[in-house]
Amino acid sequence: MDGLPYVTQGSLELSELEQFREALGLTEILQISLKGAPLARAEAGPPDLEQALAALAEGKIRAIQVRYLFEGDQWIDTLLREAEAVRVIRMKAEDRTRPTTEADGF
Repeated sequence: MDGLPYVTQGSLELSELEQFREALGLTEILQISLKGAPLARAEAGPPDLEQALAALAEGKIRAIQVRYLFEGDQWIDTLLREAEAVRVIRMKAEDRTRPTTEADGF
């Protein structure tokens, strides 16, 4: 299974989103994508992570995908809104140098 990327997942309470934002403040954010309706395509989000997380917490969007660099590696965090929590799926990306285009979004 050497060819598969590292993936982990967990859950955050809505009240923990501020701590999540603070942790991502220690990274270099490359891209934020938003997911609205179930059949809608992802779109580039606001340049501000705080705005994106607020929209997720308020239920205005269904998911956020954040691509960022941390200690030389590119990571992708997908945050999915659930009833009273947010599921976080973290994946280490293979290509550390290239942010994706809109067509690569989730």
